[in-house]
Amino acid sequence: MSGEDMAGSAGASATDIGVSLRREVDAMVRYILGNGTSMPADVIARLSILDGDAPPPLADLAKLHNQLASLVAPASPRTIRLLADDPFAGRFWSSFGPLPNIRRLLLAAIFFLACFIMASLSEHINATTIRQDIYTIDSEHLLHVLIFLMSAAGLGACFNALSTAYWFIQAGTYDPRLDSSYWIRIVLGIIAGLLISQLVPLGGPETLDAQGNPMGGSTATLGKPLLALLGGYSASMVNSVLQRLVETVQAMFKGGAADTAAANEAIARARADQRVEQHRLSMAGDLVALHQAIKDGAPADRLMELAGGLVKQVAPAHAASPPPPPASPSRGE
Repeated sequence: MSGEDMAGSAGASATDIGVSLRREVDAMVRYILGNGTSMPADVIARLSILDGDAPPPLADLAKLHNQLASLVAPASPRTIRLLADDPFAGRFWSSFGPLPNIRRLLLAAIFFLACFIMASLSEHINATTIRQDIYTIDSEHLLHVLIFLMSAAGLGACFNALSTAYWFIQAGTYDPRLDSSYWIRIVLGIIAGLLISQLVPLGGPETLDAQGNPMGGSTATLGKPLLALLGGYSASMVNSVLQRLVETVQAMFKGGAADTAAANEAIARARADQRVEQHRLSMAGDLVALHQAIKDGAPADRLMELAGGLVKQVAPAHAASPPPPPASPSRGE
């Protein structure tokens, strides 16, 4: 790449940054003024760089952007600009939310709601088919039951995604770079809701009428759709349950290295405490014996023996070392 091309690319990049900063600055100014937030005098004075048709210097624009960002915190400038630059403002699609991803999430929620209603109206969905599991139900009924449960799980997943996005939008911290995470959460919620509704046993005896036909009062009749809804809403809970089951099975066959090390450390600590306690009891016994010997007027040899035993317990290395030899008398004496 030649020097002219590099210079042109750098100039275009600086222009794009300047345009982006200018849009965010305009959005933040409207946001601050609309909320009635007071601006410091230096910020108001710096707004003069926005006057005129010529683009302001990038450094001055960046300083103004930083000052305004501190005023709108914890809201982010990107979110404020996205909420302000709605291309569908004042039109029909604006009623579905201020952001494109929110509109898509709402359409997904409406789709799952329609599937749930249509599946509920099907003749294949009744108390008997809902209570049956995937091993006993025939294929024709199974397809309708799975669609019914997946639509319930999708409703729960969309409810969770929309409620999460709502709180981020309300706080002004919504990040469009994480749009895909909401759809990943919906897919995981559908899978989790379907798994938990089919694999978790529900039950109790069926309630039968006088002719012996099921009356639909079993717990599984309402329990399976409810589990699908809850599993879709909280896919992370299902993941935690599965992870806990895996850890439990692993612990049955193989103890963790950390648990083994902790157990060994506890055993060593208990043995050390036992030795210290025995040492204290032995010293107390020797002290009582020495006190009694002094009281009874025992000979000096006996007292030295008892005192030596105490010294050995307090400082065994010092007691074990032989005493220094006595100094030999000088020849001059």
